[in-house]
Amino acid sequence: MQDPVASFVGSLAIFMGVSDVTMQLIIGTIGLILMAISFHRHSDSKSTVFAIAAWPLIGLFFYLYCGYFVEISDPVLILMTAAALPAGIAMSFWEWKIDDSNKDTRIWMRGFVVWSMVPYYLVFGVPYLNMAFVQFTAVSADLMLDFVGIGGYEIGPMMIERHEKSAIPISEWGGNRFILTEPLGEGGFYAPMVNENGEAVVAFILACSALQSMAVFIGAIVALNSVHWKRRAIYRDSNNSYSKCFQKCRNSLADRYISRMESFGNGNF
Repeated sequence: MQDPVASFVGSLAIFMGVSDVTMQLIIGTIGLILMAISFHRHSDSKSTVFAIAAWPLIGLFFYLYCGYFVEISDPVLILMTAAALPAGIAMSFWEWKIDDSNKDTRIWMRGFVVWSMVPYYLVFGVPYLNMAFVQFTAVSADLMLDFVGIGGYEIGPMMIERHEKSAIPISEWGGNRFILTEPLGEGGFYAPMVNENGEAVVAFILACSALQSMAVFIGAIVALNSVHWKRRAIYRDSNNSYSKCFQKCRNSLADRYISRMESFGNGNF
């Protein structure tokens, strides 16, 4: 049975003469613009109207990924993406019905959504940026392996895996490199790491850059309107020194990364 929502969006894409992926990006972009207006002009009485219109569009944007996750049988992401549209409609209804008692919460949620999505989808939707992040992650990992004494690897040529198509080198790809106009496969843009025998050991994809995690924190922090931007940029305690908790987390992550790289050298990555 064909999804009526996806079918309608597909028909709209045909009518406009664009691909389904481009149509999805257009929907998400319009939703983000409306949500950004509602966040940055929250003192305006009309900001709620923009938010009411934005939530369903953003929900629809994520909902349109559901068909792909059904194809690859990923139950968790099927559930999450399928719930995105009803959740967006529910948020829109909440914006319409609720009074100003929870206004700060609603404003924060608007900013969180906007500034979590903008960094990630700007990189994801622009192939040049996507490849740059992947290449930077791969080269950084290679340098770290050399640093800890388990080098001998090289980064192979950038590859692209498109939906239902075999992977090819970027040099053979004739797609638009400024705006993503076709669906990617599970690997997307990736850089293989090869050993001395020329065998691919591991492939670095955009997810390896942890961009998603960084984008979530960016959104959560930028959305804090009540906090001065200097405090949002970096936290300092009353003695004007870095938080001890932050230092402990940083040192712990460094130890775990070195341990992971050592395991990688033993073939357990």
